[in-house]
Amino acid sequence: MRTKPPTLATAEKPMDAEEWLWIIEKKLTFVRVHEADKVIFAVNQLDGPVGDWWDTYKEAEKKMLENQTGKSSLQPSMTTSCLPL
Repeated sequence: MRTKPPTLATAEKPMDAEEWLWIIEKKLTFVRVHEADKVIFAVNQLDGPVGDWWDTYKEAEKKMLENQTGKSSLQPSMTTSCLPL
């Protein structure tokens, strides 16, 4: 993105993640990203251990949904499982 959004690789305190999320939200609103696309853009800014955590979470959720429904129907759900966008 042209607004150079920050990445998040570690968060020593919950407020670190909150601040990052606030900045990302502000930048995505500025460039008029649709609400449905904000999670997709935001998770692409996760690096290092935080990015690894998100990938692991996404896989675990996918497996859980497959076990419950017998099919894969994973939608990014960072807003309901982590921090609200």
